[in-house]
Amino acid sequence: MTNQTTRVLELLKRFNDGKMVKISELKNDALWEGKSEKTIRRDLDVIKQYFPDGFACVRGEGGAYRAVTKDAFENFLDAKTLSFFALAYSLANKNQLFSSFGFDERTKEALKAKLKSTNACYSFVSRPFESIESKAEIIKSLEFAITHKRKINLKYKSEQKTLEFQEINPYKIVFMSENFYLICASELGVSKFRITQIKSVDILSATFHANADISEFIESIQTPFSEFGKEPINVRLKISAQKARFFKAKKFFKSQIIEKSLENGDIIVSYKITNFNEIKSFIISWLGSVEILEPKALKDEINELIASQRV
Repeated sequence: MTNQTTRVLELLKRFNDGKMVKISELKNDALWEGKSEKTIRRDLDVIKQYFPDGFACVRGEGGAYRAVTKDAFENFLDAKTLSFFALAYSLANKNQLFSSFGFDERTKEALKAKLKSTNACYSFVSRPFESIESKAEIIKSLEFAITHKRKINLKYKSEQKTLEFQEINPYKIVFMSENFYLICASELGVSKFRITQIKSVDILSATFHANADISEFIESIQTPFSEFGKEPINVRLKISAQKARFFKAKKFFKSQIIEKSLENGDIIVSYKITNFNEIKSFIISWLGSVEILEPKALKDEINELIASQRV
């Protein structure tokens, strides 16, 4: 066994034991006696080569490193962040997302033991309409393709038949309206595929360059009805004073802006949408408390819809 192998194994042991590794202290260690800082860093680089995310610098400690373990993770998080993580973990567990995370059983059990107290304080009622648990392998393939900008072939179940899509560019998996969608781009434009309807995914060797406009659209997407490349439509609503508090407390759409509060307690709220289907059902759900100020075409369309339902 070479001297460097002995030193690297010792470093691995210390990291595994949760010890902090300081270059200044290693210089006084028997294994590194007479060795330069450059040599010590080469030893660390050997570990980094095989475990790129195996250890990280310790803040406030020059030339000090610690393994990225669950203990280090807990020490890194403050109470507020850890609480948020607990909520995210619990929500993921309720929605059958664990199968796509790639955790081994030991890690899952450790997380459950650490965060199960969340269930004593919180209950998550809302969850996807359809379980994606059976789509674990497909989700893993999609995550890989999205991360590495790889083109894919995709088979999709639509009504009574299966459609095939060739060489499409997967951008992101989006959770909206209680379901998971894959947002893709191809020569046909930007498409949304419901994860539960995807039958298979083949990852191709060809890569793609992300279109900045499409990425920006995905960040602003509000509903499954959102359409890429459409000029935004400005919608202005007057909310009654009795319901104004709900709109002040919650943004129902990403684009929601409270423009002004009126003397009688009513508020003016605006939204930017790509088509009327994005907002029609929302407005109807607040009938009696919402007045459409603009556009007139939206107001007319909703009035016609309501009239047809009364017949």
